Amino acid sequence: MRSLWFIGSVALLSAACSGNVGDVENEATDTETSEGAASLSSTSTYYSARHDYRRCMYPMCGGYWVKRVNKSTTQCADGKWAAECYVAEIVWSNAGLDGSATGDLLRGSIVKKTYNGLQYGAFKPTEVWAAASTDTPSGSFYRVEDKGIVCVRAPCFDTAADKLNATTSRTLSDLSGTLALKAEDALATQKLIIAGAVSNTWGGGRALSVTQFWTRVTAKPADPLACSVDADCTTSVYNKEVTGSQGCYCTMCPTTIMNTKTEDYYRTSWEKSCSNVRLMCPMVMCIRPPEVGCVNNQCVAVTISN
Repeated sequence: MRSLWFIGSVALLSAACSGNVGDVENEATDTETSEGAASLSSTSTYYSARHDYRRCMYPMCGGYWVKRVNKSTTQCADGKWAAECYVAEIVWSNAGLDGSATGDLLRGSIVKKTYNGLQYGAFKPTEVWAAASTDTPSGSFYRVEDKGIVCVRAPCFDTAADKLNATTSRTLSDLSGTLALKAEDALATQKLIIAGAVSNTWGGGRALSVTQFWTRVTAKPADPLACSVDADCTTSVYNKEVTGSQGCYCTMCPTTIMNTKTEDYYRTSWEKSCSNVRLMCPMVMCIRPPEVGCVNNQCVAVTISN
């Protein structure tokens, strides 16, 4: 069995209803042994979120409580540190999602927003992650990725795990727990966020006991060619969305023009459905892909003058 680590991050917003536990952050020392330093910029600003079910007039109640995962305190919109922060809303559109979006692990930031003359916190996510089950997570949160290593004997340390909101990185050989098999299947085609505890196993391995895991929620862009600047545009081998194995296709020449959000959406859908599908693809020689740029807010092929 492959081992996995889950890392989660959630954005926090402060408001009048948050409980302040001090203006100065006091973090516990990370006692886990690191096998490498993850980039803090790549693992930071992850939060967990839960609905506020208190019954009072909105926006004072009815929003969300958010807190940084793997940390004891979070800085709220008013600048104070608390165990968790109240935010009046999660601005789903900031991640390209609509009001029907769901997800209890978020990456993003807490901002100030005025509601009827009163200032509260709001959360602007850049990433939204949905839980795989209703199980209550415990342990530390990790971002987990299959390293693509093939081993001839066990233990096989084929999984990378970066702790969220930290610089701790580990490698794993196994997953354990009731959600392990389901998490392994998902990990074969995508990165995951996993909550759990790591322990050494018989034979020199290292396992993560999975208490919960999350998959990335992505939105299909309304216009695959929409752009603001040249950097928004690219060419890709992924030319359409795949919703099941019957729609898998060969990825050959990167000639399809689209914006980077569409490319990410198409690629993610292909990886989820087709990574383990054996395709009979012809060998072709690809021509150089066209240069692309943003012209009149549309991604198009452009001519580069010498």
